[in-house]
Amino acid sequence: MPSVPHPAPAWTWTRFAALETGGDLQLYGPNPLVEAVAVDGRPARLILPGPGQPLGPRAQAALIVEAPRPVPVHGEPHRLVILHADPDHVRAIGASWRWALP
Repeated sequence: MPSVPHPAPAWTWTRFAALETGGDLQLYGPNPLVEAVAVDGRPARLILPGPGQPLGPRAQAALIVEAPRPVPVHGEPHRLVILHADPDHVRAIGASWRWALP
């Protein structure tokens, strides 16, 4: 899964969404839907399976949220947190998301 260390001068939402949805696996189908949203007041992107993607037990969606400040992952600071969930519940998870950083 791609990650963007802080700071990342060439980082953009468009570029990161392309990295997450691209590749041979096509985790969200050949034409995923990428929607700009806000999660707990922070910029985010919702990635949903595109039209024609079977919504079986392997279907997944992603919520990519910009953290209020860098979050350490394995000792490295990251600006984004990625949550994978099923398409039927990812919006509800995003609506209930609250940051609890020390």
